[in-house]
Amino acid sequence: MIIFYIICILIFILCIILSINICNYYIIKNIKFYNGGIYNKLTFSLKADSGLDYSILKNMLSNQGHFIEKDISAPYVDLSWGEIFTVKKNGRDTVEYPLEFMKQKADLKFLLESDALKKLTEKANLIQNFKNKEFLPKSYLLKDFIPIARVLLDEKTPYIVKKNIGFQQKSVRIILTYDQLMDAKSEFGINCIVSHYIKNTMLSHGKKFHLRPYFLLYANPAIGIKKVFTFSQYRMITAKNQYGDCNNCQSPLEYYSNNEIHLSVGHHTDRLLFPSETDIDPKLIEKSLRELKKCTTAIENNFLELDLRPYPESKAGFQVVCADIMLNNEGRPYILEINRRCGFSYGTAYEAAAHGTAYEAAAHIQEETLAAQKWKKMNHQFSLDFFNWVYKSVIYPHFYLSNI
Repeated sequence: MIIFYIICILIFILCIILSINICNYYIIKNIKFYNGGIYNKLTFSLKADSGLDYSILKNMLSNQGHFIEKDISAPYVDLSWGEIFTVKKNGRDTVEYPLEFMKQKADLKFLLESDALKKLTEKANLIQNFKNKEFLPKSYLLKDFIPIARVLLDEKTPYIVKKNIGFQQKSVRIILTYDQLMDAKSEFGINCIVSHYIKNTMLSHGKKFHLRPYFLLYANPAIGIKKVFTFSQYRMITAKNQYGDCNNCQSPLEYYSNNEIHLSVGHHTDRLLFPSETDIDPKLIEKSLRELKKCTTAIENNFLELDLRPYPESKAGFQVVCADIMLNNEGRPYILEINRRCGFSYGTAYEAAAHGTAYEAAAHIQEETLAAQKWKKMNHQFSLDFFNWVYKSVIYPHFYLSNI
């Protein structure tokens, strides 16, 4: 009986010790460290130029009393957020992260090590590594397509050539002939893919479009956790001109050379969210959303199988990537590509203004048009929803912050 009581007392003492250790860990990890009546807040830095309203993120972090802002040049912050900028390099436009951001040490950084991501974000790797082939249009490596090209290219059936690494549809060609294929190879090099052109696409207001869902990837190797989250809203990116099939057109070569009909690109977009700004039949939208959910879940699962990890200068990392998904007229989704460097620019006329980012441009237009007012309102709400999603998915659980 005495031995039983001794065991119970020892178990009780062990529980107390364990509880104290857990509490100490929580206090150490928590956002506010109490020291002589002074709360030492977490720090964050931010350098971004992507069209979103970043004042929302700043206010979200600062106004809650959790963070104070430091310059991006600070050697260490708790939360470091930097995004790609377009810069001139050797006379050509390229996109790079700010140098200060790349060097900055952080507990949590808005960047993951890229080699693993390339297994899905480079087009050749995507068609080879993506496990759910039903969500990909039938595709070939260019080197594998060339030997069978003369049989398949009949001057009527279109294919799409895409450079393995490219952006903003600048490295895309629609081809119908072997000569066009060779021209694309000469321009882009052999490191390309060739995909079947999806003819029976879903249209919005008569235009081709693709959807852009965003995915938030999080990796914390210290505790062995990686997670993927999908943003609930789909951006819609349209072609400039309305689409019509080529059943009766006299010149397929001329018809498919018109990129303003066949390529959906950001600077042509005049409608922004799916499905709220479409004229598509509600039943078809309902079916499409179900199929899109299957597709985005497959993308999540494929990312989770990668060796996601932060760069050495950060303890944990997260990153927003995006996919371009096209729907056929029955609501079936096809993944065109997955981008690891994901911009948020809307590509509207506001970017042509001389005020910098799209958000700043719209904010400084003296005589605002109805379109500008609509864009600012939509961008504010989209930014609010987007940053709430990031905060609740990653920042809040990582730092054990109080909820907003």
